[in-house]
Amino acid sequence: MSLGKAFDEFLRIQIDRPEAIREFDQGYVTPETAFARIALADSRGDLRGKEVVVLGDDDLVGVALGLTGLVKSVVVLELDERLVAFEQRIATELGLPLQVIRHDLRKPLTKELLSKFDVFFCDPPETIEAFDAFVGRGIIALKGEGCAGYFGITHVESSCYKWRLLEMKLLQRGLVITDIIHDFNVYMNWEYVDEMLAWDLAPIKQPPIRNWYKSSMVRVEMVEKLEIPNEDLTNRDIYNDPESSTT
Repeated sequence: MSLGKAFDEFLRIQIDRPEAIREFDQGYVTPETAFARIALADSRGDLRGKEVVVLGDDDLVGVALGLTGLVKSVVVLELDERLVAFEQRIATELGLPLQVIRHDLRKPLTKELLSKFDVFFCDPPETIEAFDAFVGRGIIALKGEGCAGYFGITHVESSCYKWRLLEMKLLQRGLVITDIIHDFNVYMNWEYVDEMLAWDLAPIKQPPIRNWYKSSMVRVEMVEKLEIPNEDLTNRDIYNDPESSTT
């Protein structure tokens, strides 16, 4: 299926998607952004015939990838039962090369998922703990040198100090940053805006009209396969830190 036809089909499918909820710090990107991610990854040679894992998928990137027919297979790891059921149904109805597994990313990956994939996608909450739970799991799921990963990060909830910590973690795990595209990811406005810390801090209490939340897209590439702990993180609060404002 061409990207144009895949996008049209995605627009039809996503109308019935589960809405973002605060419990899982959800906030999904526009359909155009989901396919821009695919176009970017394809331009870098990271999709065709590749095995891909998506860690957390309220953006429905797994469905979008399956629709394109570019990848060999897609595995989605998702905790929200609503999204798991939704994506499983779409995969079955359309015969997509998509497997959806309910998994809490605070828990270690199963042996079957380690060192299995060529590429990972994730869009984690912006705390160091969430980085370990999402990006960290993505890294240990990669096969080895030359494999790649994609994730978003903002300046809204991540200071330069935090960016430095995240970059250091990447280097320590055998990866380098190859691309940072600012304001690449554009998010739909979510319903729980008046429950956020940002709402309390806002001088004017008015729900946003335009899509205001954006993040940079980061591509990383593995240059050395290192042994990284697949540790249990369930005793950590992965959604909040002193810089959090949208949880």
